Amino acid sequence: MSILVGIPAFNAESTIEEIVVKSSQYTDNILVVNDGSTDKTSAIIKELGINIVTHEKKKGYGTALQSIFNYAKETMNEKDILVILDSDGQHDPDDISKLCEPIQNGIADVSTGTRFELSQAPKHRKIISKAFARIMKTNLEDSQCGFRAYSSKAVEMMNLHENGWGMSLEILRETKRLGLPITEVPIKCDYNKNSHSTGALQHGSSLVESLLWLVIFRRPLTILGIPALLLLVGSLVSASFTLYLYVTLNYLVLSWALITISCLIVGMLLAFSAILFYVMSRRFPYE
Repeated sequence: MSILVGIPAFNAESTIEEIVVKSSQYTDNILVVNDGSTDKTSAIIKELGINIVTHEKKKGYGTALQSIFNYAKETMNEKDILVILDSDGQHDPDDISKLCEPIQNGIADVSTGTRFELSQAPKHRKIISKAFARIMKTNLEDSQCGFRAYSSKAVEMMNLHENGWGMSLEILRETKRLGLPITEVPIKCDYNKNSHSTGALQHGSSLVESLLWLVIFRRPLTILGIPALLLLVGSLVSASFTLYLYVTLNYLVLSWALITISCLIVGMLLAFSAILFYVMSRRFPYE
């Protein structure tokens, strides 16, 4: 059994060397994905003499993780473990062995860190993380932690598509869909270190966008089709009432006419989207 440590990195020149050196205490198999960094990150990685995958332009956190998973699928053996941690210095590589224990002992195929027991995490992070966990119908305390370990089985079975920060949600969805046992391990997190290079607003919007995409793509006829049907029925009722008023009063009530047109247009757009998503989900299953 060996450990592959994967580190997605973007403009991490101030922290990447420390992360790599500390990680090397647990394995000599380290991969850094340089996601279009414009600072000295690439040069530092090359000086350290470790494996590197370079994205010439920034493609996003999710794409960096896809590169790590693809590399792992090509190089890992049956008993190997993939560990992914961030490059900003918030995660402590000394927790690598702790994360790997549940997988080594056959308890889980995915071991994810929880930052809320050993660290003073900001309250808004706890609220958001728990909210997403409930929406995803998991019992995890920390659904957004990027410090995770995966068995070779989990690595091989997961099929990931998300490009942005919503990757954390997609991984949870895949874990649940595949029936892979998952457990949480308390880890340390240093919030005094550099935060994510992506702003909080952009980070949050990416998560919401990914969540909506996962939900809609899974049940397009329910999520989009039912509102479309209600709006189309509403437009029919409104049109009937508008026509009745016109016949009886010989006068077109503009407000009812606008309601009719609005319901019809929005309903048709939703219906078209529902059909399109349904066809896509069958033709290109997000599995």
